[in-house]
Amino acid sequence: MLPLEYLDLYRLCEELRQLVGGQVQGVSNPSPLRYILEIRLPMQSRNLIIDLTPSKPFIVSTSFTKTKSQSKKTPATNFLKAHFQGSRIEKLEVASKPNRIVKILFTGAGELIVKCFPHGQHLVLKADKKVVNIPLRPKNNDIDEASYVEPEASKTWDFNDELFSEIFNVNGGTLKNPEGLEKSAEDSYRLKVLKKLERAVQTLEKGIAEQRPLDLERIEALRVEASLRQGRGTQELFDEIKRINKKAVVSEQRRQDLLSQIAKIQSNPGALVQPKISPSKVKKGESRFSGTRVRISEHWELWVGRNAWQNDDLLKVGGSHELWFHLRDYPGAHGLLRGPKKSEPTPSQVELAARIVAILSQSKKRPFSEGENLDFIITPKKFVRKRKGDAPGRVTVERESVRRIAFKSLKFEVI
Repeated sequence: MLPLEYLDLYRLCEELRQLVGGQVQGVSNPSPLRYILEIRLPMQSRNLIIDLTPSKPFIVSTSFTKTKSQSKKTPATNFLKAHFQGSRIEKLEVASKPNRIVKILFTGAGELIVKCFPHGQHLVLKADKKVVNIPLRPKNNDIDEASYVEPEASKTWDFNDELFSEIFNVNGGTLKNPEGLEKSAEDSYRLKVLKKLERAVQTLEKGIAEQRPLDLERIEALRVEASLRQGRGTQELFDEIKRINKKAVVSEQRRQDLLSQIAKIQSNPGALVQPKISPSKVKKGESRFSGTRVRISEHWELWVGRNAWQNDDLLKVGGSHELWFHLRDYPGAHGLLRGPKKSEPTPSQVELAARIVAILSQSKKRPFSEGENLDFIITPKKFVRKRKGDAPGRVTVERESVRRIAFKSLKFEVI
């Protein structure tokens, strides 16, 4: 699923037109920025997924899978349940200019609008003369695949496509700030570290402000109790007073250390160097994998099984967090996108891996055409199982996540 700002919304709208006539049966909000509408159609039911995550926003319709009942109680979720549940979809359209707005019209004059501009996404809900507007804008441009410009410039982007073409470098495909200068990776890392330290200072100061009055009351009560005991068993009381005072001193020292770190980074930015991510170590037995290996980036590799036995070997290697790929309803290769722990591939890396799996899966009888939409099952390897007695190459996916990606022929180097 491509980020909204790079997606051909006319093509997307044509794919979503199959939802017209469907009735909204349920609404869920598994994460603060993801909304799922369960839509019942005459022949089948489907899910309309709207994800406003800055790093990988998308809007897509998938085959129906029952979502978990628990959801975040956000204003948008409550508004959707109150005004949209039970209504039918009457029309889908894309605004003529600018062409980055998808509008879904419901019975009863309800409207669900997704605006996708380069400076951020907006979800707008309208019903009964009431409006819920959720603007989402990345805080900085250190988020992969997210674009950001200053608010003064972004205000005019909603109405002026020429400004968009001037600032966006079509050849390089990178979004520049209004001055035409790109922030370096070191600056992005430094800002990320500074924000993390500032949040830690704020949390610490809030805890000190709330806890210190309680500690003073406790110390006063312990001193009163010590005076009443007249020397018998008062040592434990004074030890408790010392412990409380020491805890306050340690908190203040920690706060001063954080402030000194912030001042040091601000005064000497070059002293902070971004650490290199070490690639995952090759475990015992992985060197015997006979499938295809493709280098995706410096730290990411795609391992592809070309036959049933190589597909089975993929489940014996790698970590549970690594992504497993397979074309849905199409016999072919299995893929495993391998990389360092506590790190996630970017959407562009996921799409590249999926297209390579499709290239290695196509047959002479059924070749894929350029731009053809293919459905991929992409899920962490921990949700892929091989049951006892299954034929070679056959697996069971416990949590199926389907993504639609356009096929594109490309050249890649096998390791």
